Amino acid sequence: MAKKETKVHTGFRLSKNNLDFIEDMGNSLGLNKTNVVDMILTIVRNDTALVVKLIKNSITKK
Repeated sequence: MAKKETKVHTGFRLSKNNLDFIEDMGNSLGLNKTNVVDMILTIVRNDTALVVKLIKNSITKK
């Protein structure tokens, strides 16, 4: 049996550019904004080393 997940209301703010990005991804994938944010965080959580590497690469390459 799968572990029951509890959803927590966050009420956080995003920049307009990030909100637009989330909405565009949601439209492309057929997901709502909450599911897009949850998906992105799940990907980051599952492979943090890769995400850190990508962030470092994007900062150092100008």
